[in-house]
Amino acid sequence: MERIMRTFLAFALGLLLLAGCATSMPTKSERPEVTITAPVEKVRTALVTAAIENGYSRRPGDLTNLVFEKNAGLAASIILGSPNEPRVVKRVRFTLIEAGASVRVVAGFAIISARSRTEVEQRGRGYSDLQDMLNQLESQLESATIAEGERP
Repeated sequence: MERIMRTFLAFALGLLLLAGCATSMPTKSERPEVTITAPVEKVRTALVTAAIENGYSRRPGDLTNLVFEKNAGLAASIILGSPNEPRVVKRVRFTLIEAGASVRVVAGFAIISARSRTEVEQRGRGYSDLQDMLNQLESQLESATIAEGERP
């Protein structure tokens, strides 16, 4: 009975994931993105700060690919985890692309299941939340840059 319930829950989650994949962003990459007129160091620092303040931990990466993870919660662990490895994580990735005085930030959001060792990219609410966060970050950094006189 438990196996049937787990299979049903996995199927239901799969349908939800597919429903989320149908949503695309109105951006060039079809992912959350912004172009911020600010120094790349300030953009990088602001992204790291925002991720850590939202409970994410920094994962190995380089200066142009920032990767953060946090536990996906009990429900995700029950549905996607395995008895030997119940940990399921949310992963957020920011790619920074320098373009003169601006930095293009492209984000992605995924759920990592220990059972399958695969990354399932999430769209829908995860993407719209990321886009909102990037828009706020853009406003804050560009306002600060103008105030400091770094932008003509």
